[in-house]
Amino acid sequence: MLRRSLLALTLLSTSALAGDLADAVRRVTPKGLATTVTRSVSPRVVVTGRAKTHEEVSEFMRATLSLISTPKGWGRVVERSAREVRIELFEQAVAPIEDFRVEDVAGVALSGLRVVNKGGVLAFTFRVSVKRKPVY
Repeated sequence: MLRRSLLALTLLSTSALAGDLADAVRRVTPKGLATTVTRSVSPRVVVTGRAKTHEEVSEFMRATLSLISTPKGWGRVVERSAREVRIELFEQAVAPIEDFRVEDVAGVALSGLRVVNKGGVLAFTFRVSVKRKPVY
């Protein structure tokens, strides 16, 4: 019974993490880029979209790599050191910047990038997943 409860709690938390990840990816999407973020196997999301240039896709992927999960929610990396990460938190009204220990945060990993030129428009897709290890 306890094992089943722990499994349900784990599934619930990873599902919530994927939902929060999808919201975080939407927040770093550059203006003018048409994207769709869908949940996949938790905690992973699939991003699809269209862009005019490879540079737009690259900018979006760099912004996505700056995402970080903290005990206070998702944010964007502002500065890193060997022991701490300075993060701008999304969920706060004022978007405060706070410092967190490296071992208290988790970054993201990108995989499966595909880019296809369709009549002068680049159609792209990639997966974003949460890294369980610290960002260093």
